[in-house]
Amino acid sequence: MNPANVSQLKFFHQVRLSYIDIHYNFNIQEKVRNKKWREETMKEAPNYKEALEELEAIVEEIENETADIDVLTEKVKRAAYLIKYCREKLRKTDDEIRKVLEDFEAEDKEE
Repeated sequence: MNPANVSQLKFFHQVRLSYIDIHYNFNIQEKVRNKKWREETMKEAPNYKEALEELEAIVEEIENETADIDVLTEKVKRAAYLIKYCREKLRKTDDEIRKVLEDFEAEDKEE
């Protein structure tokens, strides 16, 4: 085998190993980031008002383009979570109010 070919093969092998190493480290870092994000994002908002205030702050940052590009994805994901949280909270509250009113009307008819 030609020494030039051997050098090329060694070079390509080193490049491939470097790529694998970078890719592996990136995947590990991504998993750590995702786990941390899930823990932070999925923490439930203490209450509806605070969730809404946090959501408004995120929207304001995005609209004013003051959100750091490095955390923009996390902020959008957190905003999506807060929207779901607020919708569910509103849905539950609506269901509870309807039940109370139905019970009230049923008691009123019995009298």
